[in-house]
Amino acid sequence: MKKIIFISLLVFAQNLFAADQAIDRKIIAKLIKQLSGGRVNQEMADVLAKKPMSIVYLKEANDLANKYSVNFCDVKNQSRRTRDEVDAVRHFIGASILSAYYGPTFTRDLLTAHERRSDTYTDENRMDLKNNEVGIQNGKFHTVIKVKLSPKLYLKKIIINKRKFESLIFNLLNQGQLYVLDTKNSRCANSDLYPNM
Repeated sequence: MKKIIFISLLVFAQNLFAADQAIDRKIIAKLIKQLSGGRVNQEMADVLAKKPMSIVYLKEANDLANKYSVNFCDVKNQSRRTRDEVDAVRHFIGASILSAYYGPTFTRDLLTAHERRSDTYTDENRMDLKNNEVGIQNGKFHTVIKVKLSPKLYLKKIIINKRKFESLIFNLLNQGQLYVLDTKNSRCANSDLYPNM
């Protein structure tokens, strides 16, 4: 129920914003920040306010990235991993999906805002940004279709060719093109190449 209310409010905000360019984006950013339950920092809210429906696609990209990275790397423990190959794959997948939906500029702005939690970046932030960039460059790999809900309202739907996408991820991992701080046990681990930061 919360998700339906949240999506409805975002659609309402998007329709208001599209209908009246004079509406203050700060109001939409504040709404997004409040509805996120603390998961979105102010800079992210400001970026998301430019395209309010993007928060729905951000959630979808995050969910798919978590699911696919764990499955692809054959991780038995489903807890979130950081600094390793699974984390690198997760960031790559999420960024590629967002880039398919919104293009490289918006995606880069949003994901950079997500990683910028203070004045300085940690090693983990730098790793995530590098893997995000590899994902952004591969966003064109996916197909996005528009599903029309009404004459002025549509949703985007991503089509992922899972076999080809897994092949791409496998190649990136085996060529050392993703960035890893600590190698950990998984199907994605390759101690000959990683860590590489």
